[in-house]
Amino acid sequence: MEEQVIGRDVEELFKVAGEREHSFTHGDKKWTFKFRTLSWGEHYQIVENSWGTAQDPTTGDLVRNFDFSGYYEQVLMLVITQMPDGSVPSLQVIRQLSSTVVTQLVTSGLVPSPLLQVEEEAIKKD
Repeated sequence: MEEQVIGRDVEELFKVAGEREHSFTHGDKKWTFKFRTLSWGEHYQIVENSWGTAQDPTTGDLVRNFDFSGYYEQVLMLVITQMPDGSVPSLQVIRQLSSTVVTQLVTSGLVPSPLLQVEEEAIKKD
């Protein structure tokens, strides 16, 4: 077995995968989006921005809530680098996508879960 090289250049830890493509069929056409991977810091900044407080209508208490639609909007804005027509996505365009298209993008692995994998596994065990 080969001896593993010891990493010393911490800059290598900052690199994320470059631009990739994801294609799927919608209607009778193939649609290709270009996307990038979020860094951990970008991802968790979006997670943090997605938390808010609201008043419980029954008790009047302030409760924390997670804005899933806001989370997915922010992530899609950052991960999609090119729409199928070659344009850069805008928030208006992201909001106009059909729920079928958004589901395709979210379930394709383009969009990370708001939870860490270890958090998801812990939830599944409960």
